[in-house]
Amino acid sequence: MRSRMSGAGALSGAVSPSLGLGAERTGAPDADLPGRPADPAPSLVLAGGHPPPLGGVTVHVARLAARAAADGWRVTVLNQVAPSPGVRHPSPGVRVVDLPRAPAPAAARMLGHAARARPDALHLHVSWLYRAAWIGAPLLRIGPRGGRLLSLHSGSFAARWRDGGAAFRAAVRVLCRTAGRVIAVNGEIADLLRSEGIVPGERVVELPAFLFPPRPAGEGELGPAFDLARPPGGRVALVAGGFLPLYGFHEAVEALRIRGADLWGLVVAHYGPIDPEYERAVRLRSAGLRCVFLRDLSPDTFAEALTRCDAFLRPTERDGDSVAVREALHFGRQVIASDVVARPAGVAAYRKGDAGALAEALRAAARDPSFGRGDPGPDAYATLASLYREALAARRGEARARA
Repeated sequence: MRSRMSGAGALSGAVSPSLGLGAERTGAPDADLPGRPADPAPSLVLAGGHPPPLGGVTVHVARLAARAAADGWRVTVLNQVAPSPGVRHPSPGVRVVDLPRAPAPAAARMLGHAARARPDALHLHVSWLYRAAWIGAPLLRIGPRGGRLLSLHSGSFAARWRDGGAAFRAAVRVLCRTAGRVIAVNGEIADLLRSEGIVPGERVVELPAFLFPPRPAGEGELGPAFDLARPPGGRVALVAGGFLPLYGFHEAVEALRIRGADLWGLVVAHYGPIDPEYERAVRLRSAGLRCVFLRDLSPDTFAEALTRCDAFLRPTERDGDSVAVREALHFGRQVIASDVVARPAGVAAYRKGDAGALAEALRAAARDPSFGRGDPGPDAYATLASLYREALAARRGEARARA
């Protein structure tokens, strides 16, 4: 991977050529895939992001696609998020279609590619609710009646439902009711779906979007960055997200200034959108601290970062169910997170917006190795695979009924 340093330090993934509108990437012809059943492979369409860009939802979709392909599904991923610079995440046996940036061409190509895939199951992953509310229902209808799944990842689902207006709420109801199953990544979303009658309760599945990440192999490439961040005899915290106020990088920096600079260094792994004024403010405030900035790490390199840090921080203003929090717990890291949503058992939660409380939590983590350690929860694939099998059985039952 090519890398470069800027400011206190920034590693960047190799930049690949931009793809054309509706370009396809990765994967191999179905006949060349090992372990394919003799019968035609069932078709699964996943609509969501696929790295790059990075982020919890895109990494979840990529890992889910690879696991389903290994199980014998013919997988098509419709990448709704315009690709960004960075290393392409390998997804063996998966056909990935990068959709154009403009909404109307993207919607047309999405519907066209989904229809040509003739899905036995269609699974839509939503984090940007405003866009999905309008295009999601027509997309889901391409799937068979028993094979339409919708995952809601948005940490702002409740706020957007409350503030979106009558037309928006009506569109969300149609979207959710078009799906046979609605998968809520946290209890807040699941409770709202049921309490507001958005979808019948028996069709709601509460399931964090967590698939076990692979443990990094070899020495990796981030050793110098973490050595630079680590104080003498001290520890390194990792924070990740877009360079936006939402992700709370400023709060992590401020916590170190209050009571942690002698004990902790900080690695900021950022990807995707950047608010230039916010970035300047955070970098200026981090001057004099042991703070290293890494940009656009691949999912596997980010996993290496999780294994190298001593603690993972999640100081977000809102959240769905953070994949990175669960991955950090999976790798045995201490986790300190804002209290904006219920966190996995063992996570040390602090009051959002209180940098002093975060500083105290960091000092507690330095004193007590058990502080902030917990259970990441089960791997979600078994449940998702069961839902896909149900969809396939329903589709084949419909076919037999028509025969």
